Amino acid sequence: MSSSTPLVTIIAALCAMATATASNAANPSVPRTPESAATAVVPINWHSFKKAYPSDPSSQMLRTILLNSNKYALTTWWTTQRKYAAQDASPYIDFAKPNGEMAETEIRPPADQLVGLAISLRLGIYDPKYTGVPTDRAIAITTRLIGSVAHEHIANMPKGWGNAWQSASWAANCGEAGWLMWDKLTPTDQEYVRKMVEHEADRFLTYKVPYYMDRTGRIITPGDTKSEENAWNSMVLHMAIVMMPHHPHWNGWMQKDLELMVSSFARPADLNNHSMINGKPISEWINGTNSYDDGTLVNHNRVHPDYMTAGLFEFSPIGIFTLAHRPVPAAGLFNCDYTYHALTDVNFVPGTTPYPIGGPIQPPGGTIYRTHPVGMYFPQGNDWGSLREMNYLYADVLADAMHYDHMSTTKAAFWENIHGKAQLAMQARFPDGRTYGAASEDGFHAREEWVSQKAASACLVKWSLAQGPVKVTNAAITAP
Repeated sequence: MSSSTPLVTIIAALCAMATATASNAANPSVPRTPESAATAVVPINWHSFKKAYPSDPSSQMLRTILLNSNKYALTTWWTTQRKYAAQDASPYIDFAKPNGEMAETEIRPPADQLVGLAISLRLGIYDPKYTGVPTDRAIAITTRLIGSVAHEHIANMPKGWGNAWQSASWAANCGEAGWLMWDKLTPTDQEYVRKMVEHEADRFLTYKVPYYMDRTGRIITPGDTKSEENAWNSMVLHMAIVMMPHHPHWNGWMQKDLELMVSSFARPADLNNHSMINGKPISEWINGTNSYDDGTLVNHNRVHPDYMTAGLFEFSPIGIFTLAHRPVPAAGLFNCDYTYHALTDVNFVPGTTPYPIGGPIQPPGGTIYRTHPVGMYFPQGNDWGSLREMNYLYADVLADAMHYDHMSTTKAAFWENIHGKAQLAMQARFPDGRTYGAASEDGFHAREEWVSQKAASACLVKWSLAQGPVKVTNAAITAP
């Protein structure tokens, strides 16, 4: 505002900025909280949730997994692996690589880790005796990370990260953590978070949704389903929708969100599926497919179980919409039952070649989920590592909660126990709570942060169920 702005206007603007302070308003270098109610963030109403995190064995198993990840994050990860503690004197953490570029290796790990820390702190899961780190210190680290990741986004810093292939996912994770910790952030960092989420969400207003196969069955992207990609892009739209419910772009965000979610596990049979989902026939939502009719899908040039747990499992909207007291769009559950059935019951026959890529099915055959021996079977081989459990465990939690297992011979609760115990056994090997040792166990560069994000998201689903049945809507959705 200029010096000539009437005092009554200044007072009204300050009143509208619920979290702003007089000192921040007076500092022209600090980005102001938006004065318009249309673009303001609506914080989570924590007082409206009456139930604590549940105490049943399954929920507590997940709590222990998340606490192990928290312990690692706040000790080894913070001080040694990422060396963020060395920058304590700086206003914000500098994630830049030596060449000045910020890539997936610099931004995705802290963004993933933030979800694990923020959910733990806000849902009453965090235990300073378990981690050895006081709660105040854990909050300080978490809010510092949130502010730093958002500060370096292109919406807030020239030549910052963003506008990239995966950046919507990183922004969604940082945005989720920021929304969870909203009342702990400075007004400056609140605005950084808001602008980051808004910027990444707006990228998709005119986005053409990609597919593995087109309407004729022609493979457009050989060996590379767009299931996971469409689901992770939908996540930033979830965040924009729940954070800014009065934003002028809300309807555009929601319609693209619905389209991306329906597309994630869309099968060839759905091209002629005239059943209604959130206001339109399924066949009208999609312009191609990303899964096969049996629920399997292809990525990394093979039928890939890890990517079958991605899509609407790893990027489920259930917890986020529950936090906003909004019903979950039915699009966010679409075909998860077929995909889960593919994990539990589809039988793969060695030597056959049912897919146009990846070669013959490898021995021993059978189903992907198995108990003898315990572990996953990869029909066409595995290229990530031998010890991934957290993605399957999160899929089990969702399948049990939302009854995606109705076509499965063995139900999700059984598999949840199997995979949860395996995850805990991996963490038990290390005193700092980490999950992995050798690179062969999982070759992903952000594997520990990945575990943290999935464990926390699973805990959020358990907490959501404790508040009451998850509400799902199949109606057409327009701005509130």
